[in-house]
Amino acid sequence: MRAAALPLLFLFPFLVLACPAGALTEQIQGQPAARVITLDLPHPLMAGESAWIIVRVGPIGHAQVDVSDAAGHLLGSVSLFAPHYGEEGGSHVIPLPAKATQGKRVTLRLTITHPSAPSRAPTDGEVRDVAVTVEPTR
Repeated sequence: MRAAALPLLFLFPFLVLACPAGALTEQIQGQPAARVITLDLPHPLMAGESAWIIVRVGPIGHAQVDVSDAAGHLLGSVSLFAPHYGEEGGSHVIPLPAKATQGKRVTLRLTITHPSAPSRAPTDGEVRDVAVTVEPTR
């Protein structure tokens, strides 16, 4: 994402809805265990609008957080550059394609992947918060 576009996410404070604390962990046959969350958009996407996923991560070391839609299509990944042990990961923004939404809702699958370990669902400390925001397209 262009650096100039990032501040726009915070200049247009549309309703941002956060991940519920009781997100589910599930495993679908053939896919790794994942944390599954459903977020509500303020309204269905209209012409001239874009949606964005904001993922706030804690310490994840050399792992990455993969964010997929309900069908398992990868939307984006959060990977830290040169992380230090125990260092917070910060907030990361991933564009949300309109086809991944179902009206006012989007279901996401969050998975931790690491080169030397099997994929798994992230802990609450690894993925601290997930939110969605809608803003005018530039």
